[in-house]
Amino acid sequence: MIKLAIALLMVFVNFIMFFLYGSLITGRFKKTGFSATISIITGFFVLLIVFDLCCFPVMLKWRPLSLLSGIWLAVTLGLCAVSVVVNRRLFAECFKRIGRFIADHPYFTAAVALLVLAQLVIIGLSYDFTLDASYYVARVTTDVTTNTINIYDPYTGEWTDHFEFRYFFSTYPTLCAVIAYLTGIHPLTFMKVVMSLTTVILFNLLMFMTGRELFSGEVQKQLAFMFFVGLMLFFFSSIYTPAQFLVTRSYEGKAILGNVVLPFILYLTLLIYKDVRRTDSYVYLFITCLGATALSNSANMLLPAMLFCTLLPAFIKFRARRILVSACLSAAPCIILLLLYVAYVKGMFVFYTYPR
Repeated sequence: MIKLAIALLMVFVNFIMFFLYGSLITGRFKKTGFSATISIITGFFVLLIVFDLCCFPVMLKWRPLSLLSGIWLAVTLGLCAVSVVVNRRLFAECFKRIGRFIADHPYFTAAVALLVLAQLVIIGLSYDFTLDASYYVARVTTDVTTNTINIYDPYTGEWTDHFEFRYFFSTYPTLCAVIAYLTGIHPLTFMKVVMSLTTVILFNLLMFMTGRELFSGEVQKQLAFMFFVGLMLFFFSSIYTPAQFLVTRSYEGKAILGNVVLPFILYLTLLIYKDVRRTDSYVYLFITCLGATALSNSANMLLPAMLFCTLLPAFIKFRARRILVSACLSAAPCIILLLLYVAYVKGMFVFYTYPR
């Protein structure tokens, strides 16, 4: 029970980190107002970007996971402290607004809380054993137990002489390994409990945000929207739907792509349709696409297609050049990594796991 309580507490700590990381960006846009929900979602991707910057030099120099953990912890504590100091007034105003909203809509708040709680219990207690699920748990476990970074094959435990490029830029499992190492939470518990519940809550935050944009000022319709979205989660059996990934494989990178990244891009598209001159929407879009490359190699193919489907109609409708520029800039990291992967497959370069 104590270990479970620590894991549940870590879910709360995750959202504090996301909020503080995101506030470093969202707090700079004074004209559009400060949003706690956007800060949390954006902060998740900012955290992934910052972790990438900490991870790659350590991994390429074949240094241990413990060193990366110390570097990332120091950077995170420093950035979170800066966020508190710089944004403390924004935080106070934001918490007051949240308190007023809860006081004005107690039944809505209680209904949404019960809906999310039901999802957390059902998904948290579900069992799934697939090859991909095994990879994520084994990857985190292997890095923690060997104090290395992506050197051993998580399927076999054998040492690999070079970094598999398909997973090289997907540092999300390494981030999970670092936090599991620092907190002492077992990797299986961290993935299955902490990251599963974190993903479910992020998804529901996005549904709440989307419902507010679609049904502004109509609380009953917003609640109905969230209820039917939640209901749909448990009535899709195909492995090709985001719902199936969220219910059974919520801690995987692909599940986060389908249930956090794509819905957030859709939400930002709604903001762009509402006001094409909002600079912050384009900044969040770029941060999301850049951070998503750390989740799975699938992002490099999926996100350019998503940007094409969402922003091309907006460009045709508004004829605003900034939409096209934003789409190209946001897709650029994915396309670059995709081209690098092709070059790796063709044997043009390789990163070894030992000095040569």
